[in-house]
Parts: sequence; C-alpha cells; structure tokens
Amino acid sequence: QTLMIEAGSFYECTMPENISSLWGPIPLDCLPQGVDNTCRTVTHKLVKPDTTFTGLSVYLIHSLPLGLSAVQLYIGEKMAVVAHSVGASTIGCLKELLLDTMFAKMPWRAMLLKDNSGDLGILVAS
Repeated sequence: QTLMIEAGSFYECTMPENISSLWGPIPLDCLPQGVDNTCRTVTHKLVKPDTTFTGLSVYLIHSLPLGLSAVQLYIGEKMAVVAHSVGASTIGCLKELLLDTMFAKMPWRAMLLKDNSGDLGILVAS
C-alpha cells in the first residue's frame, strides 16, 4: 500500500542529552556545563492516500552542539526503530565494513540503525 508523508514544521527545542527516554539507544557525549543541547526537530506523519493517519510517525532531531542527527520511527506512542549519525572516527576504522575501500577518496556519512534488540544495519551515503 502506498503511504504519503504529511510534513511537519521544524522548530527549535532543548533536548537534554542525559535523558535517554528522549533519545532511545543512542550513545551521547556530555556537553560542557552551561551548554544547552539546542536542537532543530520535526515530526512527520505517514498517512494513507485518503490522509488517514497510519499510526506511524517519524521524528527527526538535529543537534548542532552534539554534532549528531537522529531519526526515530514511532508506532503509536512507542519508538520502534532509531537511527543516528556516525562518522569515520567511529565505524570508519572497522576494516570488516570495507568503508575505506568502497568510499575511497569520497566524503561519506553513515547512520547506524537500531531497534530494541540492538543494531539492525548501517546506511551509508556519499
């Protein structure tokens, strides 16, 4: 069945990096004392062609102070899957992923996909 995105509007908010229920299973660095984690966020809903809400929503978070982006997929009120940005300093050094071979001399970014059972996969783009 075809689904459409009902786009939300971005807004700024402060999301404390020490409250894991807001983020899900994402490893977060601690910010220096006195630095707020100001984020740009948006919630998009997935709807059927007749605009009936499916119960699926996607929450995007961009934290400039943490240098992190996250995508959370909700089914109703429950976070089902989360993805967060990772870089060359984290997964780039894992030789078995072959990222240094596949993306040689090209800039790339990646997201680690997770559910409540652990890591699901890696999405890489250049």
